[in-house]
Amino acid sequence: MVQMRMKNIYSSENGMLPKFYERNKLSIKYELTKFVKPYVSQEFFYPLNQTQNKGFNKSRSILGLEFNLNRKTQLETYFLFQKELNAFNTTELDYVYGLSFSYEL
Repeated sequence: MVQMRMKNIYSSENGMLPKFYERNKLSIKYELTKFVKPYVSQEFFYPLNQTQNKGFNKSRSILGLEFNLNRKTQLETYFLFQKELNAFNTTELDYVYGLSFSYEL
């Protein structure tokens, strides 16, 4: 996936310039039962138009469960932690707990 991001649009000199990232993700899912699918995935962010940053600069690791409530309704819960790579303080981790509900029309 390619992502475009704009940050601090009116408060920084480079705010109006978008940053582009290539996001590489590998996921493994296992159908435990007809209704439950645990999964694990790893994602890396690679900056495309930033000459000062070389190589991957962010990593995300995700553990999650998908629950198929019926044919059209799905509930998902996950735990994600991300780490900045090639940064001055590489020991800082972000932890995210997530809950998602989807209904297909």
